[in-house]
Amino acid sequence: MAHGLLLASLTALGASDTSFATENSVLAFAEQWSRFLKPVFIGDTLAPILEVTELIPKGKRGIMKVRCSITNQRGELVLEGGHTYFMKCRSN
Repeated sequence: MAHGLLLASLTALGASDTSFATENSVLAFAEQWSRFLKPVFIGDTLAPILEVTELIPKGKRGIMKVRCSITNQRGELVLEGGHTYFMKCRSN
């Protein structure tokens, strides 16, 4: 059985497809939470999904909230969670 922290690491923003868009904007990783819903075993195929759910501008900085989930090869939800980041705001 896989350790929960191994699963949580699969939801890291820097390891996702969005890392190129956020690499120069992340100031700090403020919060992370996870619920482990089903066991994961050697040989399972996992698909992490990250979704930006909220952007809160605060001047030149802001907060970005991300919902995270991981499903297995049977489409079963094995992890749900979220992250909060402090971000630099882009100039328009």
